[in-house]
Amino acid sequence: MPHTPKHNPYRVNSVQDANKYMHDLVQSILVPAQNNNVKLNNQQSLENAIDKVVSYESEGSREVLDNLLTMTAFMENSMGHDLNAYGRTYTASPMSIDNDAFQTLFQQESDTRDKYKVRYNELGLPSDAFGLNMLLKQDDPLASVAVARQVYGLSPAPLPENTPMGLYNYYKDYYNRKGMKKHQDDNTSYKRFMQGYNKYVR
Repeated sequence: MPHTPKHNPYRVNSVQDANKYMHDLVQSILVPAQNNNVKLNNQQSLENAIDKVVSYESEGSREVLDNLLTMTAFMENSMGHDLNAYGRTYTASPMSIDNDAFQTLFQQESDTRDKYKVRYNELGLPSDAFGLNMLLKQDDPLASVAVARQVYGLSPAPLPENTPMGLYNYYKDYYNRKGMKKHQDDNTSYKRFMQGYNKYVR
């Protein structure tokens, strides 16, 4: 006689078995659907934040910055679809603003620092380190994208060419820096970059 699993959908041995089966069935339907809604909400929140941050830039740089921040979001959190990128304690926000990078933004007064202090106020965000850091720890999308923009603003280099390789190299050199080398080789990383580029930029 063939073995009957304990929680066989066609045969149950007790009310408890039936309840357990129905609970598992409902969860198998609801949990993925709920997670998918969260992912889509995360994506929309990041897209809205990018649009708002970019709207304050000069018209000639908006397109390349939109693409650069979009691809940064994809590489750091799969454009909101990597739920593990949220609620982390070893780095701040889904944009992976680590403590060293964040502290660098506030180490000394400069024209760049003053510029972004004004920009944070324009965006309705706190311009002090404590206030921003609190929002980053709460995974606030607007604060996350605004700080990511300031990280790029520290670069002495002009904005990159608006091409896949130009965006990728700029992200790698001035945002991620050595991070990718710890986890995957450059070829693998670029292939992943192109997956995001073809989905969210083209």
